[in-house]
Amino acid sequence: MSFRRTLPAIAGLALCVMSARIAGAQAMFVPNPEIRRAELAAYRAEMRKAAQKIIAQWKAAWERDDAAATAALYADNAFFAPPGGPPQETAKAVLEHLRATLPSASGLTIEMIDFEGAGDLSYATAKYSYIVTPPDAAAYMEQGMCVFVFTRDGRRLRIRSQVMTTDHGQP
Repeated sequence: MSFRRTLPAIAGLALCVMSARIAGAQAMFVPNPEIRRAELAAYRAEMRKAAQKIIAQWKAAWERDDAAATAALYADNAFFAPPGGPPQETAKAVLEHLRATLPSASGLTIEMIDFEGAGDLSYATAKYSYIVTPPDAAAYMEQGMCVFVFTRDGRRLRIRSQVMTTDHGQP
């Protein structure tokens, strides 16, 4: 038998042995499903805490009328749909929108009511309300639901997308 004929057989045999070893190694390292659930629950708890923290930072910057600090929480490719306004599709557009909006907004309340996360993305749903005081009109309450989509940027979360609905707005 020539080398040329035996080489494919040897390569095939080596591939089978390697596959069996990899499969055996994977079988050894497949975690107990209960351990996997516990790890996933711990991961979700960590992500939930990080989402609560970024929402608290967002609220604090909003309340200070600090558009730059608020916009810094968004990813560069952010999407922000404010209540009753046109969508903003970059962090720079979000900054400009916030510079125009924040001076007339006060008394923000926000409460996270739902959260889920997996991998590099997570989302939170929140109820919000704030008072809008336009320069030449009567003040009114803006309130509704808000969905944040977060993405990981290194070790921190950033707001990738935010959509705010409105239940009540300017009459």
